[in-house]
Amino acid sequence: MKGWSLLVVLLLSACLYGQDELPARGDLNGDTVTDAVDTVILANYQVGHLATLYSAGDICGLDRIVGVLRFVPAGTFTQGRGTGDPCTEPDETAFTHELTSDLAVMATEVTRKMWAELKAAQPTLPDDLTPSSEDVTNPVMLYWTRALLFANLLNIETGRTRCYYTDAAFTVPIDASNYSTGPFYCDWTADGYRLPTEGEWEYFCRAGTTSAFSVAEPMFTHCSPFCTAGVLVDLESVAWFCANLNDPLGNNTPKPAAMKDPNPWGLHDVHGNMWEMCWDIYDTYPTGTVTNYRGASSGTLRVIRGGGYDSNADACRSAERGGIQPNFGSANLGFRLCRLAD
Repeated sequence: MKGWSLLVVLLLSACLYGQDELPARGDLNGDTVTDAVDTVILANYQVGHLATLYSAGDICGLDRIVGVLRFVPAGTFTQGRGTGDPCTEPDETAFTHELTSDLAVMATEVTRKMWAELKAAQPTLPDDLTPSSEDVTNPVMLYWTRALLFANLLNIETGRTRCYYTDAAFTVPIDASNYSTGPFYCDWTADGYRLPTEGEWEYFCRAGTTSAFSVAEPMFTHCSPFCTAGVLVDLESVAWFCANLNDPLGNNTPKPAAMKDPNPWGLHDVHGNMWEMCWDIYDTYPTGTVTNYRGASSGTLRVIRGGGYDSNADACRSAERGGIQPNFGSANLGFRLCRLAD
């Protein structure tokens, strides 16, 4: 059972009540009355029934290093090509995916500033690979292996349980001495920060939508690059991609995080800006209905999703898949973290 404290009051207030003013002590639903309803809310919080407290996309946490966290409830969705998607890639054959864990997901990709702040506290974190000319609010570029190290060090810094290990018994954690070589195992029961699985990523990217993107784009009627500014206006409102590549914020470079509108669950830059790394080893999809699918058991490529600042529009779709070598870095490769919701 979680203890009751002023911190819990403030956190619940941020999600349920808003931040313009604080509610009266114990008034958890913001109706100005402390009553039996508030007692039920507290009881559900204590036993982890978070769906009774938060709606999808609510702010459910604030970390001093990685910022705002949005609530993503457990659920079932169709992963792969959606009904409103004109593209027909062979590796996007849809299947039904059940996800059983509520998540807290970073509202943005990890930025250079976040990297620097963690490195100041955890000096074994390697240097930022991003060109120094880029703004500190730009997403950081890195290798997949360094994302795992960042997550483990962030968990040490925030007092959470590390997720990544070099052995299946979870006795040797990934650290600065072994992060580049592996092997890599994830403790899915740990409460720490980690990369999302590919299924989790597509689920929170779609945010309940089934079209090509998480924003309705009526002009995307056929599978094409669409690299001319002003053609896909709605997609340009949420994504940096080839059509707005040369925006005054910087020619042919990633752009500061959260400059574009978020998706329906409050997550910025899930389309474009930086390809985002996932846990899964790239492989063909399963068929039928699958629970908590976490990729192939062996292989060389790790999944990346969402497209980058220099990608064609069709590469920024919710269903688009790519793969990279774990120790390969590029100017358009970034990541965001998630964790089990408290």
